[in-house]
Amino acid sequence: MVETGKKRNYIIIYGYGYSGSSAVIDLLKEFDDVFVFDADYFGIRDAGGLLELEHAILDDWDLCKVSEAIDRFIKMNIKGCNPTRSIFKSYGMDYKKWFGKDFMKYTYDFINDITDFRYYSYEHAYLFDHSYFQLMYSRIAHVLDKYNIQILPPFTDRPFFCQPTRERYFQAARRYIDRLYNICPQCSALVLDHHPIPIQKADRMEDYFGKGTKMIVVDRDPRGIYCSLIKYRVKIGVEMARTHNIDQYIIMHKALRRIRPQSENILYLRLEDLVLDYEKTKKRVSDFIGVDISHHISPRKYFDPSISIKNLDIWKQYEDKFPKGVFDKIYEELKDDCFNPPESCMP
Repeated sequence: MVETGKKRNYIIIYGYGYSGSSAVIDLLKEFDDVFVFDADYFGIRDAGGLLELEHAILDDWDLCKVSEAIDRFIKMNIKGCNPTRSIFKSYGMDYKKWFGKDFMKYTYDFINDITDFRYYSYEHAYLFDHSYFQLMYSRIAHVLDKYNIQILPPFTDRPFFCQPTRERYFQAARRYIDRLYNICPQCSALVLDHHPIPIQKADRMEDYFGKGTKMIVVDRDPRGIYCSLIKYRVKIGVEMARTHNIDQYIIMHKALRRIRPQSENILYLRLEDLVLDYEKTKKRVSDFIGVDISHHISPRKYFDPSISIKNLDIWKQYEDKFPKGVFDKIYEELKDDCFNPPESCMP
């Protein structure tokens, strides 16, 4: 049973796409003082999200650009409220389903917390997204306004004036994030999948999630990743299934791992270690997140290494299905990332 009445820490699980992060998620589901949140909030790292908003407001301040950045942030969250699967609406992330009906209220409250005021304006920067009808209407309203005839059309822009201090911005951002995740029960560790903050910005975790936030980065043999991406037709796997241009895959693999910050708040794991050295690696995870191993009350219920071991060298099943030399090329270029366990460890 989840304990209440104590501070919880956010634990961010970071993977590179079929690199084994789901195994760590399944392991953590077996702890009784840990809650794994199954939904994703992309409003921090995605284009138009909090990281871009932060840059516009704190590092690249401009009157018009800041207001446009706020508009983009609001619009991405509105669209995120649409269902993931619907034939009647544009694609969304079901934010209201996961975070509750007050999701947009929390979003607007955050904007109000960092904004000083709004004002009527007529600027070229705000006209680019207007339709022809909206543009004509705004132009007419602008001309009439010069004669003190104020019709105030619904398309009149009211930009945001926003120039908070860094402290004010991040206090508001942390309050916003906490309100979103207050829908979760109390626990020592709240686990977030799908890396709401990218590893390249790992030093910003505490800015958005508060002190005590940690990240677990999970990777696996790139030959296995290559097979999974193609099998499930995701990310660059869609392209690889057509061309098997292994040079492109290697370039992307290296680029994603180019930045690997070292910190006491970041734990790097290999899927293979979790499978082949289960007890030791499980203890490392438990110690890292600050939850005693005694809370592991349902061992092997969701993650069973005796099952996962069968998939460690799954790439060998594809040697005759893919063009000759694909895996040799991956091994040659990414030798340090490949895993070669002793034969005695494999089934």
